[in-house]
Amino acid sequence: MKKLLAFILGVAVLATLGGLVTAKAASSVKSSKSNTSDRAAVDKITGKVLQVDQKARTFTLKAKGKEYKFLFPKGGAQPKVGVVLEVTYTGALGGTEPAQSINLNSSRSNIY
Repeated sequence: MKKLLAFILGVAVLATLGGLVTAKAASSVKSSKSNTSDRAAVDKITGKVLQVDQKARTFTLKAKGKEYKFLFPKGGAQPKVGVVLEVTYTGALGGTEPAQSINLNSSRSNIY
């Protein structure tokens, strides 16, 4: 009888713990889905650096026949004038505010 009672008690404890783990997993899935819509879209563009403004921490990139302004990447190196770069960025191109560059990669492409 004691073994049966211990078994039932053990099953009840496991069922309770399993329910808590499942509830926590479900809540973390919900929170990650809601954060997806809050994130800014990330895009890439390749072009040639025309100007670097160290005081404003911006640089101008000529790509697709137009000039676009970007902020330096946070904690990253600043670009050099004349270099062709692939810029990963967030924000809108050509707006009143510069787009935020995330990553700068050297490009071997001559097409920009």
